[in-house]
Amino acid sequence: MQFNDTTLKSGILQEIDFYLFGSSATMNTTAYSVADRTRRINQRLNRVVSIIFKNDRRWKYDDFNQDDMNIFYTTLVSGRNDYEISGADFLTIEEVAVLDVNGKYQILESVVREGSTAQKLQTDEDGDNGVPTKYEKHGNSIILNKKADLTYLTATKGLMVRGKRLPSYFTADDTTKEPGFNPLYHSYLSLGASYDYAIANGMHNKVAELRPELERLELDIAEDYRNRAGDDKPSIKLQDDGEYTDNLYQ
Repeated sequence: MQFNDTTLKSGILQEIDFYLFGSSATMNTTAYSVADRTRRINQRLNRVVSIIFKNDRRWKYDDFNQDDMNIFYTTLVSGRNDYEISGADFLTIEEVAVLDVNGKYQILESVVREGSTAQKLQTDEDGDNGVPTKYEKHGNSIILNKKADLTYLTATKGLMVRGKRLPSYFTADDTTKEPGFNPLYHSYLSLGASYDYAIANGMHNKVAELRPELERLELDIAEDYRNRAGDDKPSIKLQDDGEYTDNLYQ
């Protein structure tokens, strides 16, 4: 579903009028401005992404509108083990690797040490310099257990970080842009933005009407992304009584 469809009147902005005012022929921007609609749609987009992040166990989600991979590269510096990762890059870090001189990324083990400081991980390991094998997260920093030794490591794009990032938000001027998640649930954004307006304006009957559908869609989104993995192979096993069970993900 595109953001603003003035021809077919089937965009997210137009659907808000359908939920609130019973018509999408002409947007009631006096009651609910495009700027306000866009802001609430983006907040509902945050909610969708939060639900997806909690449930995308097998097929990791990234906004369809992103034009690059959810991977951040930075240069390894000789004798350094502390690298800053901006909060604008990732919400969650899922994998860290270093590039060796053979052009292969070596995946590092994530460790968590209670009460550790930025120097603790590195000083707990054997020696100051070498090839890192572990990392810790401290605020906006990645702390490697060894300072980079460029005899064995490649500097350029030497540190790779993969993670979950923010969605691609809408602006009030967008037209054909679509939400970057499963199209089956795009109506959640217009429904959610309508619900938020109804609450803010004391439309109690509308709140009561919209809430059950909003909650149903949230459950559907969670279930869909929890089970989304079309290339998983089903497993058929015999039970003790000789009956078979078709367990899709064992």
